[in-house]
Amino acid sequence: MAMLHEMINDPEIENATGGWGFPVSQWQQQKWYESAVNDTKTRRFMIETTDTDVPQTIGMIYLTDLDWKNRSVATGIKLPANAPRGKGYATDAVMALLGYAFQELQIHRVSLKIKEDNLPSVKLYERCGGKREGILRETLYKDGRFWNQYAYGILKTDYEEAYQKYYG
Repeated sequence: MAMLHEMINDPEIENATGGWGFPVSQWQQQKWYESAVNDTKTRRFMIETTDTDVPQTIGMIYLTDLDWKNRSVATGIKLPANAPRGKGYATDAVMALLGYAFQELQIHRVSLKIKEDNLPSVKLYERCGGKREGILRETLYKDGRFWNQYAYGILKTDYEEAYQKYYG
C-alpha cells in the first residue's frame, strides 16, 4: 500500500502517464484501494522480483475497461523511480499480463495510450507486440503544454509473435 501511495504522489510518474492525478493522503489512498478491490472492470497486479531471498514489489500493472462483449481491455504499467531498470522485469510483467488476458480471459484485443515522450513505454510495448495505430493529437495537458498520445493495440497474434521472439 505504501508503494501505491508513493507512486500516485510521484510527479515524475504523473508527468509520464496519461490522465491526470493530484496528491492524495494515506486515508484517500486507503479508500481508493477499498473501492478498487471491488471494481469488476479492472484487475490490478503487483510486480515482484524474486532476485533476493525476500520478494520485492517493484511496480503495478493493470487491465482496465474490460469489455466482455467485444473481448477488449486497456492496459498500463507503473514503476516507481527506484524500480530496477534494464533487467526485463517490465517486459516479463507485460508478457505475463498479456498471456493472462489472451489465454485465460479470452480477450481479443488489448489497447493502450502512451504519452509521446515516454520512450521507455514505447519500446516496452513494441517489444511485447504492440502496434502503433495512430496519434491522438494534443490529448494531454502537462507541464504547461499539450502532448500527443500514441494509440497502441495488441492482438493475440501480435502477442504470440512477440512471445516467440522474446522467449524463443
